[in-house]
Amino acid sequence: MLRDALLALKKYVGLSSVVSAVLALLYLAPVGYMRDVYGSILNSRSISALGWITLLLAVAIFFYGHIGMVTLTNSACSINQTS
Repeated sequence: MLRDALLALKKYVGLSSVVSAVLALLYLAPVGYMRDVYGSILNSRSISALGWITLLLAVAIFFYGHIGMVTLTNSACSINQTS
């Protein structure tokens, strides 16, 4: 009985693991940005490299915010359904 329940949830556990790993990497995006900016970009004075890495950080922050909004929306929907 328990085995059947775990097998039924296997897909969702895998999906939540992937989302958790992506969020963990997105948490590190600003740290990597600062490392790159203060490491190599300031020394090389490359404006184009700074622009590209800033764009990558903006995309990472956008996806992080989007995932957060989806999580909040799904939580609110599940609360409304149980009420």
